[in-house]
Amino acid sequence: IAPAEGKTPYSVLGNMPLYALSLLFLLLHSMMAFIRRKMNIL
Repeated sequence: IAPAEGKTPYSVLGNMPLYALSLLFLLLHSMMAFIRRKMNIL
């Protein structure tokens, strides 16, 4: 069986999208916590 030409997105990017998404959620969470603390809203 011959492999298909080119690379799959996973072979090019690896786990980067996963890490990027995790980082994004972490930043969003900390930002919301910061804003909440600044506005004194629990």
